Amino acid sequence: KKSNKKFKNILVCGLGGSGIGGTIVSDIVSSNISIPILTTKDYTIPGFVDNNTLVIVSSYSGNTEETISALKKCLRKKAEICIITSGGELKKLAKKNSFNYIEIPAGHPPRAMFGYAFTELFYVLYYYGIIDNSFLSDFKKSIELLNSEGASIRKKAKEIAKKIHKTKPVIYV
Repeated sequence: KKSNKKFKNILVCGLGGSGIGGTIVSDIVSSNISIPILTTKDYTIPGFVDNNTLVIVSSYSGNTEETISALKKCLRKKAEICIITSGGELKKLAKKNSFNYIEIPAGHPPRAMFGYAFTELFYVLYYYGIIDNSFLSDFKKSIELLNSEGASIRKKAKEIAKKIHKTKPVIYV
């Protein structure tokens, strides 16, 4: 169901790979939108959540305890809810409450499905009128780059894997 609400803020709820997608998308879009977008990765939600908040709940399994708890708190505050999941309790709650939701493919390791949950966040923001569709051309360029440089990327990844095999690498940013 399409919402005509003018949202004052956005909250993305999710842990692990599901939560990191919200953080990255927030970093990418925040300078191009006029409302704040934040993430929560535990049981808590910010005090500003209300009926003018768009809450995007992301959990690959659909059963993440902290994410479900945060969703229920947002529901009590009458926020607009949209869910990204492969199933579980979140899918049941989406159907029961008639939330908008995107179902991504189930049966894979959650971290391997980051790409699905991450890209769907852009589609949710677009659907609700928060961003325009310029992300589509960025996606297309990324796909073209991966197609043209895929062999080189795989070769480099294999070289790095061989270098660090049987070591304890420390990676920092």
